[in-house]
Amino acid sequence: MTRARRRRMGKHSGSGQAQRGRERFEAALARLVEQLQADPHVLAVILFGSLSHGQVWAKSDIDLVIVTDERGGKCSGLSLLQDGVIVHAQLMPRQTFVQGVQSGTEDSWLVSIMATGRVLFVRDESLRELVDGLGTLGARDRQLALLGTMCGLFPLLTKVEKWLYAERDVTYAAYWLLALVERLAHLEVLWAGQVPGREALRQARVCNEAFVVATYDELWAAPPTYERVAAVLDLALAQIQERRAALDPLIDYLREAPGALPARDIAHHFEKNLGVGLVELALEWLAGEQVVVAVPLPARLVPRSRATVDEVGYVWGGEGVGHA
Repeated sequence: MTRARRRRMGKHSGSGQAQRGRERFEAALARLVEQLQADPHVLAVILFGSLSHGQVWAKSDIDLVIVTDERGGKCSGLSLLQDGVIVHAQLMPRQTFVQGVQSGTEDSWLVSIMATGRVLFVRDESLRELVDGLGTLGARDRQLALLGTMCGLFPLLTKVEKWLYAERDVTYAAYWLLALVERLAHLEVLWAGQVPGREALRQARVCNEAFVVATYDELWAAPPTYERVAAVLDLALAQIQERRAALDPLIDYLREAPGALPARDIAHHFEKNLGVGLVELALEWLAGEQVVVAVPLPARLVPRSRATVDEVGYVWGGEGVGHA
């Protein structure tokens, strides 16, 4: 980066410059909102990104979700220019917006941005209740979000363990461990009853500062070594153990089953009915923890096959679990 470029990018780093920069952005936003309010086809406008909750700087822009009364249309992006400020707008037909909110869990883009977003106006009163509730999760949605987030940890955990223990590649193991810690940050925010946003690590620092300091900060404190990466991985594993109750819906499903179920049937049930994927790796982990038991079940590769193979199935192991 050239010195001139660094000077340009640092123009608004002082508190006075930053305040004037924010005032410029807020003024541009206010004028744009006036124009949008004059359009009867605009039903709601939601601000997200840096202007809604963070620090505005020289390269900032304005991010908006604009809900319209367009029928049968698709979501589209539109870049606007208002008083010299770039505005990135996501245009969403009303039906698409409603469906996204009603079916959204923690991984939903709408739910994520509304964790720190700001509603600028709502014209359609039927949307107001939906919009007002976007930044929160009900008990069932929270439970499913915890389960989905927990299941998403295990592919990352496998990557870390492979590259650290089998490949002995400390740098690549540290890369995957950072991804694992970030996913755990989402889990911590959910555990605290909040909705993770795009900067979940910063939220998790408030919810569980000790964990973030001991893992994320520690990984960045010095170049990675085998011992430091292994120590942080141990902390991550301990946190997964601490939050094992996030897997309760999966364990309860097996507890109530009349017998062993094929892994693919279990995965299909959670994916189709609850929108939760990556269940099979979670089952493997639970089997390793002796919460469930892996058993062979006869299966045919195709309906006409005469020979059978052993498919992995799971049955509840009888261990009691706590609840999130």
